[in-house]
Amino acid sequence: MARRNRDPQKPEKKSSSPAEQGRAAPAENAVPDPTADVPPDVLEGMRRAVREGNETELLALVSHHRYSGPIPAPEVLQRYDRIVPGAADRIMQWTESQTRHRHELEREQSEAEIRQRDRGQHYALMIAMAALIASVFCAWLGFPWVSGVIAVSAFGAIGTASILSLVWKK
Repeated sequence: MARRNRDPQKPEKKSSSPAEQGRAAPAENAVPDPTADVPPDVLEGMRRAVREGNETELLALVSHHRYSGPIPAPEVLQRYDRIVPGAADRIMQWTESQTRHRHELEREQSEAEIRQRDRGQHYALMIAMAALIASVFCAWLGFPWVSGVIAVSAFGAIGTASILSLVWKK
């Protein structure tokens, strides 16, 4: 950050940052040069404004790098490896292990959902069979209205449950 001194009584502070002085940061420094991605004409205009003493203040230059993925960016991995030899390999192994673990959990969850759905279908079949038997038995005993109510109630409840389960999934 470079600012023009507006008070002539106070001496202007000199910048000690290589980037603020218009020089590239030393290669051994782990922090990348913040001006590396700035277009040359913009950078030169900023330097000229500071040199000429324009009333314009240069407040900040923001550089934002974004990387998305399951592992850090290659540059970050290299820096980890410089600090702790073998760290990049350990990070890669950890990432692979976490990926295998997540896939195993997703497979188990999928299998559990299939078992639950199958169990629900089996229970619905048993209820339907029991209602059908009860309905036939009531009709055989001479209670046709009771037989009809049992049949309609049981099969209607099963149909309603099936339709609601489809609606709730969405």
